[in-house]
Amino acid sequence: MAEGTYCASEFFCPSIAEFLNTTDVFENTEDDELEEFFASIPLEVLQGDTATPTSPPPISSTLCLPGPSNAHELQRLKDKNRNKNTDRSTNNWARRFETWQKQRGITVQLCEASASELDMVLQNFFAELKKKDGTDYEPESLRTMLAALDRFFQSSGCKYSIAKDKEFIESRKVLNGKAIELREHGKGKRKNRADPLTEEEEELLWEKGVLGDANPVSLNHTVFYVLSQHFGTRGRQEHHQIRVEELKFVKNAVTGEADYVEWVEGVTKTRQGGLVKKERRVPQQAYATGGIRCPVRLLKKLVSKRPENMKMSGPLYLTPLRSFQADREVWYATTPVGVNTINNYMKSMANAAGLDGTGKRLTNHSVRKTTVRKLQKQGIPNSDIAAITGHRNVQSLQQYAEMEQENHAQISKALSSGSQCAVARPPLRDCNPNMQTTPSFATPIVPHQYNFSNCTVF
Repeated sequence: MAEGTYCASEFFCPSIAEFLNTTDVFENTEDDELEEFFASIPLEVLQGDTATPTSPPPISSTLCLPGPSNAHELQRLKDKNRNKNTDRSTNNWARRFETWQKQRGITVQLCEASASELDMVLQNFFAELKKKDGTDYEPESLRTMLAALDRFFQSSGCKYSIAKDKEFIESRKVLNGKAIELREHGKGKRKNRADPLTEEEEELLWEKGVLGDANPVSLNHTVFYVLSQHFGTRGRQEHHQIRVEELKFVKNAVTGEADYVEWVEGVTKTRQGGLVKKERRVPQQAYATGGIRCPVRLLKKLVSKRPENMKMSGPLYLTPLRSFQADREVWYATTPVGVNTINNYMKSMANAAGLDGTGKRLTNHSVRKTTVRKLQKQGIPNSDIAAITGHRNVQSLQQYAEMEQENHAQISKALSSGSQCAVARPPLRDCNPNMQTTPSFATPIVPHQYNFSNCTVF
């Protein structure tokens, strides 16, 4: 066979098992989808029992094809399977580990070392791990690091899993012990979760003009807020990828006015496409509600204020013109808003409304949490909420199920009221052995009743 050619069997039969071990395409895939995917693959393929060629490939006596003429293009397509955020985390922690190796003078190729040798190296690395400024990492970062290094070692050719294999239980004990010690010293208390907005805070955004359509900045913010709520769009990348041609205004057959706007979702965190793309079971639609907060009206106004050559195409969020005048036909330049600017939309809105001093952590994800809370409060079933937010698993909504502030306040008031709280208790039974032990149906049994609002407890 001529050099630079490949057998047809190698070209068409890549090892699925090797592919799954070296990519992160299933990083955010639900268990039920994984089960369905693996069920579609023959068992002998997953176990490696098929004649999958290795290097060098066997020579086929029947058919040989020319080798790929563009290796870079093939690699680019393969890299599409990878999650960028996962790769970024893997590379960052790999560099941190390699830096520590150089500082300690460890030159041995770890993937060529035995499991016991690698485990000992990891024990020392975990014990000595510090940030560049000499401070400790948060305990949650240690868990992220373990997963990242596990991916790094396996992608480098190691046959071990430092996160799962029993040969590395000692290094995992060191890491877990360090996390416990860090928590004992006060680490791990940093609040990372975003807070939802209260009804009063949401109204304040409208009252102060932070939300509205009076200027291009507030209109961008408002469309971001509306899409996050009505379409369940996630905070940064998904908004940055939305294009105006993906919006479809559907008119009422009688009135001729737009009845609702529909958006076809593209690639998202939980739906990355590929050969099998799982569509949402409910189309993303926002209906006209009337008034200044009508999502259809706001989106139509945003489109109408775009440059003429971009009214029907281009990124949805455009940069506001510096010389803004309300009576102008065009409010936006042709330059799209950057992804980092979009990432700080909620923070900018909170600062403009004076909510930055509340002590709450308000991020773009706060809008998503606010949406779930509002719908749950209105009694909307979680299955319908998940259809709006795009959660593929209804159980994922449990992370939003936190006690409302007003409920906390009511409980604190009830617990602190002391003698002001009237408590009625049933009298104790007389310890008479001859007393009838079966309940008397002549006297109805009063069930327990709790009323925290006026502090009356039965």
